[in-house]
Amino acid sequence: MLEFDDIQHILLMRVPALTGRYEFLSFRNAMGGRTWLSAIREKVQSAAEVRASVEQEKRWVTVAFTWNGLRALGVDEASLATFPEEFRQGMVARAEMLGDTGANHPDKWVGGLASPSLHAIVILFAGDETERERCVTEHNKFIAQCRDVEVLSSLDLAAVPPFIYAHDHFGYRDRLSQPVIESSGEVPTPGSGAPLKPGEFILGYPDEAGPPANLPQPEILSRNGSYMAYRRLQEHVGRFREFLRQNADTPEEQELLGIARTAHESPRHSSEHEPASHDPSWSHVWPALAGGRTGGRRGAWHRRFCDLREPDPPIRVRAKCLG
Repeated sequence: MLEFDDIQHILLMRVPALTGRYEFLSFRNAMGGRTWLSAIREKVQSAAEVRASVEQEKRWVTVAFTWNGLRALGVDEASLATFPEEFRQGMVARAEMLGDTGANHPDKWVGGLASPSLHAIVILFAGDETERERCVTEHNKFIAQCRDVEVLSSLDLAAVPPFIYAHDHFGYRDRLSQPVIESSGEVPTPGSGAPLKPGEFILGYPDEAGPPANLPQPEILSRNGSYMAYRRLQEHVGRFREFLRQNADTPEEQELLGIARTAHESPRHSSEHEPASHDPSWSHVWPALAGGRTGGRRGAWHRRFCDLREPDPPIRVRAKCLG
C-alpha cells in the first residue's frame, strides 16, 4: 500500500490551482540550507493532507533538490554515490546527449538553471493571485532572514482560460491519456490502459519489472521519493494559428490540420525532443519533501503541466514537470 502520509501531494494529487510560482534556490552552506528546510517542510503537504483538506486550502507547496543540493545540505559522499549516474551528472553535463545544443545550449538557459549552485526548487500552487502574492511575500521575508540562502530566479505561473477543462496553450484538450498509479485511488481514463505499478513513479515500491532495486541508500533518502525533470520551452501560439489560417480555408479544416500537426510534433515521446528553448534541471525528490518524476526502472510517463502566461500573448511559455 502507498504511504500517502509520506509522499508529496504533487505525485498523486491534482489541486484546484489557477496560479503559482517556481523559485530556484542556492545554499551557501549546509547550516543555511537546513535552517531553511526545517521551516519550509512545515508548509509542504503530503498526499494524505491534501486529500483531507483540498476543499479548504488555497495554497500547496512542493520541494525538490538537485544532487548538488543534497551535497550542499550535507548528505555524506557515500550516500550521494548511490544515486543514479544520470542524476549525479545533471542535465548540463548531458546536454549534448539530450540534444540541448545550439540555441538550446546550457549557456543560453536563463535564471541560473545551468549553474552547479542550483540546489532546490520550490513549487507553489495557489487558488488565486491574492493567495500567491501572500505566500511569496511570506517566503521572501523568511529568505531575507536566511543569509545563507539565495533565490537564483523565480517564475510566476497562471492557468490559461477556459478553466473548466484541462488543455494546452493551443487550446487542445490535455490529460486524455494520463497514466494512473496502482493503489492511488484514481480511475484510468478510457484508452489509458491499466494502472501502473507504484515503483514506476515512486521509489521504494515494486515496478512493472518486479521488486525495487538499486535504490539510493540509506532508505530514508529514497523511499516515497521520486525524480523530477524541470524543462522550460517557448510555444509560438500566434505563429501556429497563422499557419493554420494560411493552410486551411474553414475553421473545421483548421481544427483538423491543427490536430494532425500537434500529433505529428508531439513532445510526449521524450523531453529531449521538445521544440524551442529548453531550461532543464534535474531534481531529486526526498521522501516527505519530494516532487514528481518517475522512480521506476521502466521510466513510465507521469506528466504534470504548469501553464503560465507571458506579457506577449502570441508567445506562451510552458514550464513542465515531466515524467
